[in-house]
Amino acid sequence: MTVTLCAAVAPPTAENAAGSVPGPRAKGVAAVCADAASAFALTEGMYGANRPIVERLRADTRWVSATDPRTQLGLDAERLAKAAKFVDGYPTSRSLLVARDGDVLWEKYFHGGAAEQSLNVHSASKSIMQGLLSIALRDRAAGYPAGLKTPLAKIISNPSLDQRTTLESLVRMSSGLAWKELGEEGVSAETADDYRDWKDRTDWVAEMIRIGADPDAKPGPTVPGSTMVYSSANTHLVSAAIARMTGRSTCEYAQEKLFSPLGITPEAWFKDPGGVYSGGFNMHLTARELARFGQLYLKGGKIDPADPVGIVPAEAVANAPIRWDGSDALPPADPEEYDYGNGWWRTRVKVKGRPVTSYFADGYGGQSSMVLPALKLSVTVTQSTVQPYGDDEDNAVFLNKLLQLVIAAVR
Repeated sequence: MTVTLCAAVAPPTAENAAGSVPGPRAKGVAAVCADAASAFALTEGMYGANRPIVERLRADTRWVSATDPRTQLGLDAERLAKAAKFVDGYPTSRSLLVARDGDVLWEKYFHGGAAEQSLNVHSASKSIMQGLLSIALRDRAAGYPAGLKTPLAKIISNPSLDQRTTLESLVRMSSGLAWKELGEEGVSAETADDYRDWKDRTDWVAEMIRIGADPDAKPGPTVPGSTMVYSSANTHLVSAAIARMTGRSTCEYAQEKLFSPLGITPEAWFKDPGGVYSGGFNMHLTARELARFGQLYLKGGKIDPADPVGIVPAEAVANAPIRWDGSDALPPADPEEYDYGNGWWRTRVKVKGRPVTSYFADGYGGQSSMVLPALKLSVTVTQSTVQPYGDDEDNAVFLNKLLQLVIAAVR
């Protein structure tokens, strides 16, 4: 059996031909980011269209492909096929990639998915914000991780900000700022005032701070660091802080410091009316690009083991799976639950009686890159969120079962 990263893919279907952009060209970073911003448009509240974009399939020289995972890299191909069959059983599924130590062991596409298909990875990009913030802090005098203690108010001047709301609290979703995340029970663009008319708001950063600090909000603000409240506002404020600290747009900084070394070019990335690229939502990546990001963390933040600095600081990789409150509590082992770390989600699955810990980037509708350090393994899936698909209700069960099937393939 031969598995190759650049295998031929099915011709475009009506779905994956919905939009088309050429592959990377010899353009400057600013032009690449302008293309990404122009490719995205809001459709509901603060979120945009989820239809896929097709890029030209590019040659990939960064990853080595395995020729026989059953013998070379300690995985059972027949068991991996069972995992693929499970994923195929979901009509929303578009891709499954399994990689180990940088080698691509399994790459399958489903229901019109393709290697060149770029999907909105939604909140999986929140984990990208964690990595990018750590790079920005490393490049500043404060350094990483000390710079995480910087109050947001020192970077973004706003009298409503609590001095205890730090960059770290934003990444950990414990900023104290009130927020009702779209998609939670009872929260929709139609029923929640905070989600209406975002197209008409010129300063999203100020609006998010206003909403978050509103004492009349229900639920209202909390003491920073005391409560975990999942919030796209938190990571958008991280994006704004990165732009303020670096003097460049978040997209330009990401392209130079994080994406280009990994061979990633977002096909679309929303930019708010104030010029801030969305932090943790509204970003299109291919499955391979999302997988590369997960692999970066699996490899300790480096693509070259000899690199003394790496792309993402090793401390940021180590912090990713630590619980949001800084405790040493283990992730939940319940197949219907996972909890939050530092910009990443955490879970444990049991296979043949042994618990295996994973931390993962996770986005609405089933976009995920899961890192399993103990097994030197990463698992990436993407799913369509074009209506009527995109149901998020059983995502935890889906990911838990998928991990069990993949882990069972480890010899």
